[in-house]
Amino acid sequence: MVCNRFKFFLYLFLLSSVFQVINFNLFAESALPFSLELGKKQSLNHNVQILAELNPNTVKNSRILKLLGRIDEGYYIYSVFPQGEFSPEPTQVFLDTPLLIPEGEINESETIRVDDEAFEQSLNVHQHDFWIEQKYRVLDSSKLTNLNIKGSLLYQICNKRICSLPLTKTFNISIR
Repeated sequence: MVCNRFKFFLYLFLLSSVFQVINFNLFAESALPFSLELGKKQSLNHNVQILAELNPNTVKNSRILKLLGRIDEGYYIYSVFPQGEFSPEPTQVFLDTPLLIPEGEINESETIRVDDEAFEQSLNVHQHDFWIEQKYRVLDSSKLTNLNIKGSLLYQICNKRICSLPLTKTFNISIR
């Protein structure tokens, strides 16, 4: 009887060890915003820094939002332009104010083409330093003083092995 219990617990132990290894392998290779390497959590959320500025435009009642960004070595984010049906979502910029309405096409710095292993296709991405620019129409310029505008950059960051889920980096612009 004791021998059978020992075999049973040994069987459970071995079975749970096998499941842990299987789960670890599946988990580490999935498209989560972190990867597990020797039990360490490695966040992909802190690898993009941005600076936002809202500048007057030569056209009356319009402003140009310019985001300047830097991506850590070994990582990249996707272009602002859609890249096909089964591609990742493009990087997007949002402003949280009804006073500014996007006008025209968004612009970005030059992208490079990489073979993305996560999406198994060649995609346009930004590495290192980048900029994104969008023209906005001002609905009421009299209200555009002493104003704090909140905005966000929605993006996915990847390295050669893994991509994050969509992440948001917020920014504030003060207009005096």
